[in-house]
Amino acid sequence: MIIKAGSKCVAVGECGLDYDRLFCSPKETQIRVFEAHFALAEKYKLPLYLHSRNAREDFLRIIKANRKRFSTGLVHCYTGGLEELQELINEGMYFSVNAYAFKE
Repeated sequence: MIIKAGSKCVAVGECGLDYDRLFCSPKETQIRVFEAHFALAEKYKLPLYLHSRNAREDFLRIIKANRKRFSTGLVHCYTGGLEELQELINEGMYFSVNAYAFKE
């Protein structure tokens, strides 16, 4: 999906991994589809609108492997700890805070 504001595309997403919902989409499918979003971000020079829930290792690995393909990203659903948060900030990501941030 490409997010539009009026008639202008502003981001690619929602994309990412949600391992709390494996009953909806298996891990392998989520990874394959997540990786495909980087081609869109690269082609259209757009940031990513990201989702990471209970998927730290795979999410970080995929972000780092594709980091040169997108300008930046906003992680809107995030359930990781401070160490992961710092790693993603170091990769140039932004964060919004939702209820899952206060889950624990």
